[in-house]
Amino acid sequence: MYKLAAVGISACISFSISAGQVCDSSLTNWSMRWGTGATKVKDEPATTACRPNHYSRVLSPEFIVSSQEGDLYVAGIEYRSKIRGDKLNADSSFKIPAESFESFDHVGVFPSMDTKSMNRAGAAVYKDKIFVEIVDADCFGDQNLFAQVPNSEALVPDVWYRVFSQVKRIDGNIEVKVILANIDSGETLASTQYVSSCNMSWIGGKQSTFMLGMMAINNPEALIQFDDFRGASR
Repeated sequence: MYKLAAVGISACISFSISAGQVCDSSLTNWSMRWGTGATKVKDEPATTACRPNHYSRVLSPEFIVSSQEGDLYVAGIEYRSKIRGDKLNADSSFKIPAESFESFDHVGVFPSMDTKSMNRAGAAVYKDKIFVEIVDADCFGDQNLFAQVPNSEALVPDVWYRVFSQVKRIDGNIEVKVILANIDSGETLASTQYVSSCNMSWIGGKQSTFMLGMMAINNPEALIQFDDFRGASR
């Protein structure tokens, strides 16, 4: 298992912050895609990836669609940047409040998203497992979850976790890596990767859009906290 570093929360997907890269302590400059997210609370992980500011951002979802599972509610924020390249990294801390835990479905952390098609690639974190998530109907049709791996321990409420995701174009393929870690213990709970030969020309391009999101079932009042987002190209 990988250990999180005491400073900077670096794992096997890691990078240094420099000019033109993003390190956002409270995600205040992000745009809402779904739901609402104007609220911030005085709460952050004990170990922070960016400069400590004592606050985290709270998102609440909006109704999207009814399914066999129930009514699906989604919250999502995005950040458009001039960062581009064949290797895109994103990592963020998150916490599920106790009152929202039962209805929590999953969190998404995406280093790459196309704002027109909503194609995206990155991480999907559930209570007991993680996936690589790639949404691209031309490549995969209705399938969007790949390379499932169980968590070594299930998520619990009111605990800070960190998700690392990397999307890389290499030798004509697209490789996506995902890591989930418990910030307090410093232990990696799961890691996975998936390689596709589909081109996915929307990855990279002239600019990158990072995205964070959460899905809940049958609970319009569900909440999620995000903090300390980092994004870069290496």
